[in-house]
Amino acid sequence: MSNRILLVEDSGLQYRSFDIEFKDAEWEVIRAIDKEDALYRLRSLGEGGITIDFAAIDLGLPPAKDEPRQGIELIAAIRAMKEYRDLPIMAYSSLSKINYPAVVRRLTVLRASFIAIRPLGGEIRIMDFVDLIRRGYFLLSPAPASNLHAAVPYHPDPLRAELWGTLEKINDGLTHNEVADFLKIAPDTVKTRIEKVRQILTESNEVPINAQTSDLLAWYREHRTRYAWDSI
Repeated sequence: MSNRILLVEDSGLQYRSFDIEFKDAEWEVIRAIDKEDALYRLRSLGEGGITIDFAAIDLGLPPAKDEPRQGIELIAAIRAMKEYRDLPIMAYSSLSKINYPAVVRRLTVLRASFIAIRPLGGEIRIMDFVDLIRRGYFLLSPAPASNLHAAVPYHPDPLRAELWGTLEKINDGLTHNEVADFLKIAPDTVKTRIEKVRQILTESNEVPINAQTSDLLAWYREHRTRYAWDSI
């Protein structure tokens, strides 16, 4: 059975170039042209019990093709799906003007490799990147990599280990009572820890003052790798 890739690309010319290479490598290509189309296709596949094995996502997607916001938001949405928390993802862009530190910071947290196509020039074999990323490598092409020092400044970990562990179990879908049983603590302690997380993240302006548990979990999913809490 061939591997299945989600290729999110609105340019017909760029799509055809990548599509030929993927199909030559015997991959099944599922194309989407923007964020909403990609999420719809993933949901539709999921309803049929089908998942993808890799995602290649152009950052400059409609309606804002001249900046990377739509592509980054799509990657964040995919990472929020339980079945795709560890999906190998390659972001790429041919944008001539891009805030590399900001983009690399977001993509590093989201565990998405980033290939800037325009500065590379020459003949690009996208499958070379795909093969390495699937083997567990995190890749940055030269232009993004040269901005890595500015992209990942030092930030102290705002949460203690027990708070990370509690968020992890709630993120896994456990109820407060189930978390308490798993961690061998009282149910009230789970509630207290969640309130402590809310207080810490609110005071540090990481989440809104009226943040709900869903907001805390969204913060957890986006920042756990940054603070080395990808696995408790």
